[in-house]
This record gives sequence, structure tokens and C-alpha cells, in this order.
Amino acid sequence: SGFAVVIVLLITMAVIGITRISAVDRNTDVIVNDRYVKIALANLIDDKVNVKMRALRTALIASDPETIKGELSKDAAAVPVIADALDKLHATVHSPEGVAALNRVMEVRGPFLEATRHLSDLARSGMRDDAAQFLVKTMIPIQNTYLAALSDLVQSQVKGMQDFAADASAQARSATMMMTALAAIATLLAAAIAFTITRSITRPIDEAVKLAQTVAAGDLSARVEVTSRDETGQLLGALK
Repeated sequence: SGFAVVIVLLITMAVIGITRISAVDRNTDVIVNDRYVKIALANLIDDKVNVKMRALRTALIASDPETIKGELSKDAAAVPVIADALDKLHATVHSPEGVAALNRVMEVRGPFLEATRHLSDLARSGMRDDAAQFLVKTMIPIQNTYLAALSDLVQSQVKGMQDFAADASAQARSATMMMTALAAIATLLAAAIAFTITRSITRPIDEAVKLAQTVAAGDLSARVEVTSRDETGQLLGALK
């Protein structure tokens, strides 16, 4: 029965290890293939917003028509990239905090796109003074609001990633503690069983040796008490 308990403890250790490792693996998969991807998409949008603004500002200060055309093309090229990233975020963001942050991004994106289109029209028309005034008074505040909303979106995903990482760490610590405790119990129990078995073998053998020595000395009056039916008990019985 003692060995059965040890086996049960070892099986329990294996089950705990496999279960907790699976949980850690799931959390790691979410971090790598979900949260990190969303953060990368949000950062891509942030980068493309900055690309748009740099292109528009360059278009405002440039005098060469080809340069202006090229910068405005950069501004226009960023729009579908941002839209694609937002579509992917809409399909994958499900947490209440993430949904709220994404909705805020979409809320301020409309005014931002409208403002960039107006600024682009002013640059294309060569109305630098009007464009500069619009940039400072209207465009920059709208841009800052949009970037702040994107930052909040990134932080919502970072928080989710940190929560999953903390949970994975807690799962690993819990598994380590439980497996260590079970291993200690199994080791102590196995040691106790080994000691008991060893004693059950060595004590009868010691008695048989003493009996043989007594008989060899010519004393045939020694009495033998056989208390077991195993091999050592049979040995003592043969010496009676």
C-alpha cells in the first residue's frame, strides 16, 4: 500500500506539471500571437500617422512641384495601410478596455482624416499661409488627440499582455511549489518504506546468523520463533 501511495503521488505530480505547463503555454501563445500582434498593429498606425504629418509638412515648405506631389503621394499611401490595420484590430480586439480604446480611435480618426485632406488641398493649391495657419491652429491639436487615442489603445493591449504574463508566472510558481511538496512527501514516504522493508529482511537474517552460530558452538537448546512466512521466515524455520 505504501508503494501505491508513492505511485499516486508521482502521478499527481505529473498531472499537475502537465496541466500547469499547458496553461503557461496557452498564455504564452496569447501573448505572442494575439497581444503582441495587436500592439504591433497599433504602433504601425501610429507610425503611419507620423508619416502622413511629415509628408504634409514637407509639402508645405517645398517649392518644387514634383517634391510636393511626391510628399502628398506619401500622405495618400498611408491611408489604406492605416485602414487595413484598423480592420484587423476590429476583428481581434474583444476585451472591454480594448474595445473602448479602439472606439475612441475611430471616433477621433474622422476629424483627423478630414483635417489632413483639407491641409493636403491647401498644399496642393500653393496656399502656404492658409495651410500654415490651419496646421498650427487646427491640425496639430487634432493630430495630438489622435495620437493620444492610439497610445491608449497600445496601453490597453500592453496591460492585457502583462496580465497574461503575470498569470503564466503565477501558474509556474504554483506548479513548482506543489510539485516540490509532493516530491518531498514521496521521497520521505519512499525512504520510510525502504527502511521498513530493509528491517524486515535484515532482522530475521541476523536472528538466523545468531542461531547458526549458537548451534555451531554446540548449544542445541536455542528456541526459534518464526513470525513470517516469507523467505527469511522459511530460513528460520529450517534452522529449528
